[in-house]
Formats: sequence, structure tokens, C-alpha cells
Amino acid sequence: MNIEKVKGNIVPIPGMYNHDFSLNLESYKKFIENKISDGDRIFYLGKSASEFHYMDLGERLKITKLIAKYTEISGVVVLSQPLGSGSIKSQIEEAKQMSDYGVNALVILPTEPVLSGKFISSHYAKSGFSGEKHGGYYVEYMEKFSQNLNVPLIFHDKQLSNNIGLPIEYLDLITQLDSVKGIKAHTTDPYSLRKLYKRYSNSHLCFDGFGKTVQFWSFEWGATARHSCWSWFDSRSDQEFYFSLTKADFKTALDIIEREWGLAKEIIKTGFAGYKEIMRIINLSENNLTRVPGLTISVEESNRISAAYHNYKKLL
Repeated sequence: MNIEKVKGNIVPIPGMYNHDFSLNLESYKKFIENKISDGDRIFYLGKSASEFHYMDLGERLKITKLIAKYTEISGVVVLSQPLGSGSIKSQIEEAKQMSDYGVNALVILPTEPVLSGKFISSHYAKSGFSGEKHGGYYVEYMEKFSQNLNVPLIFHDKQLSNNIGLPIEYLDLITQLDSVKGIKAHTTDPYSLRKLYKRYSNSHLCFDGFGKTVQFWSFEWGATARHSCWSWFDSRSDQEFYFSLTKADFKTALDIIEREWGLAKEIIKTGFAGYKEIMRIINLSENNLTRVPGLTISVEESNRISAAYHNYKKLL
């Protein structure tokens, strides 16, 4: 499969749990089968939205093995993000197992070097990010993955201490690696985002997960796909939004953004738990549990989300 040619909505797989916070594998099956029937074809197992950050290695691999089986369905693509335990060796080993399970590509977020330090309460003179000092580290990191794995790689360009991603000259070196087929942008700096999409979208899969307001411009600048949790409960609107952008139907795209504001406001207050509460309301999840610390929903919040969701449904 040519990962660099993949286009469309990328739906993250949410973390799904029993009431004791153990993995609910039946809910995972129900979710992805429902999304496939809704027309979704690209799925992502990631650090944040899938809550891999709050799972141990065994749990991450168990979910990956389950979800990767759906690549047997024609057109279904699964991306997965190995985290390791902090060392590149452990991350590569996890990546190999995910690859063996049949995922189509791996999203690689290099372990960030320590960019700060103090001595007698004073910052070291060489603390902080520097392209000259640290750029080569990221290139070598991706080279090691390329040498050890025979699967397409997507570089996760996370913002660094300079609040933007990796300098363009190092992204050039990374994207020149044969196995690197895409970039997941993770900086909302408009100038950097525009430059990245303009430079790489003709040859690589390029996407971000910043929501429709930012993605409106991402597609103007060349993004080829979009990561969205909204599809957890409303695939149709996400698909409509994507196709409106590809056809330059900006009025429809803006109308979709406007009609989502009321519900989006309630989700902003509650995070992933709010998304999952809507999934519970539509019988796509048994509960609204998340392992993200502090994200629980009160009865009052549940009532507000329910009212906002039903009002939203009237607008569709």
C-alpha cells in the first residue's frame, strides 16, 4: 500500500474500558465495525486519543493486534504509534511487534532529549532546543527505525521548546529516507504549518489533529488527510467536511463548523470523557471512562452534553 497516497479522515481508536478500567475488547470491536459500516477507512492507534500513553506495553500490543486484523477488509488502513519505555531500542521492539500484527504504517515520535538543566539554580548555557545541536538527533533516530523496520513510517513532528516543530532542513533529511512516507504535524504555528504542507504534501501523507477551524486552513495549504475524534459519534459530518474542502466548497465547510459550536463548547469543558459520554448516549460505548487523570463527568455535565448533542442532531 502506498501510504503517501492515503487521503481522507483518520479516525483515532478511543481507549475503551470496563468499569474497573481494564480493556473492554468487545467495545473495541463494536466501535471499529460501526465506523467501517459508516464509511470510515483509516484508523489510528495513538499516544493521546487512544490513551496509549496510559497503557502498558501488553495492553498497547493487545489492542494493536485486535485492530490490525481489520486491515484484511479491502481499503481499511491502520496506523499505530509505538511508544517504548523511553529508549529507542524498546520503541523499535514495540514497533516490530506492531508491524508483525499487520498495521500499514507506524507513527514515530522520537523520545525528546532533555532540553533544560540547572546547576546551582542557574540554567546551563547550552539548555534549550537548537537545530544545530539537536536536529541531527532526530534524523539519526528516524534512520535507525528505517534500518530496523520494513514498514512505512510517519514522522510525528511534535512542537519543541521553541514552540514550533523541527527546522525544515532536518525535516528535509527525514522525508528523504525511503521508509518515511508521511508527517503528522503537531504545531499550531500557522507559518510553520503552512510551510510544512506546501513543501511535503505532494510527496507524503500530511495531516494534523487540530480540529476543523485550523484544518480549514491546513487543507488550503495542502494537507492530504485529517485526524478527528468527532467521527467517534458523527462520521458523516466529518466526511462531509473533508469532501467540502477537497472540492473548495468553503461555504459548506464553514456551515459545518458553525453548527458544531454548541456541542463543541461542552466537549471542550469535559475532554475525552465528553466525547465518550456522547458515545455512551448513542450506545457505542458502555461508559464514559478515560484513564486521563482528572477527566470525569458530573451528572450536571452529563445532562448538558446530552442536551447539546440532541440539539446538534436537530441541525443535521
